[in-house]
Amino acid sequence: MNKYDMKDLIIKTETLERESLNNQPEDNSHKIKLIPSDDEDKGPFVDALEQQLQQIRVIGPRHPKLISSNINSKNILQFCRRQPRTNLIKQECSIPNSFEEERKSSNKDKWCLAIQKEILNINRLNVWTLRNETIKNNQISSMWIFKIKQDDSGKVTEYKARLCSHGFHQIEGLDYQKTFAPIGRLLSLQTLISFATINNYKFHKMDVRSTFLNAPLQQEICLEKPQGIEEDKKNQDLLLNKELYGLKQDSLSW
Repeated sequence: MNKYDMKDLIIKTETLERESLNNQPEDNSHKIKLIPSDDEDKGPFVDALEQQLQQIRVIGPRHPKLISSNINSKNILQFCRRQPRTNLIKQECSIPNSFEEERKSSNKDKWCLAIQKEILNINRLNVWTLRNETIKNNQISSMWIFKIKQDDSGKVTEYKARLCSHGFHQIEGLDYQKTFAPIGRLLSLQTLISFATINNYKFHKMDVRSTFLNAPLQQEICLEKPQGIEEDKKNQDLLLNKELYGLKQDSLSW
């Protein structure tokens, strides 16, 4: 028999009869069974091919297994597991992209209160010092960023305003020296937790509000008069004492 003459072989997929789920350790419904032809002298090539085909399994969708209907009535829930549909109504609120848009917003009063709250926070932390001198060389401009906080139902809970500097105007070597800020590794935290567990220590967590506004500034940087500042202070210069959001050395200073 010529090895290229394959018409003497008949490959047929035979679906085995399904037995009981408990008596059937393996699903053999996808095995290939080789049925040879009537030719007795098939040769060594055909014998080797038969052995290889016996190991072939069909890759494809499997037939669903039999599911027993013997279900204990105690395992059947007598109530609906699905929660009633909840319609969430999201409160629409337009967020201004600039100070000018804030003045034209329908929620102008709420945004103004957010700006006043941020300015009071800046004054409380002594972020800048007002002085009559004016340095035009390294003044940094700024802008207001507005944001809202919402609860799980989408209702607005807080209007927030943050004064951010234009750090991309800073000059390396004049306004800042280094910007890299090292952070702790996960391995260090795991070691600390293990040490505390062995010695029966307690952990406490804390949250620092207005993080960068608490970090002292090493360089002398002046800030241009931001929009929303009081009119009687517009003729004075703002010398930064603390970091302001947006400066390149914020993370390092903190």
